Amino acid sequence: MAMAAIGLERHRLRTGKWPASLQEAAGLIPGGLRPVPSLGTPVIYTRLPDGGGWRLAAGRNTPPWIMPERVE
Repeated sequence: MAMAAIGLERHRLRTGKWPASLQEAAGLIPGGLRPVPSLGTPVIYTRLPDGGGWRLAAGRNTPPWIMPERVE
């Protein structure tokens, strides 16, 4: 999931906004868009309801990574 987060940040730095889908940032993800190695499941990317940040998850038993629009 760390590589996906890097790709999302690279997209934000280039365009000024988070991508609408993970596929939109796939070319900026180091090593490309692949399943989580330890689980074999795809990374699931969703935008937060307020439209300002995102959430990455890899399955039910793994904690999600959440990035709000602003980090204070």
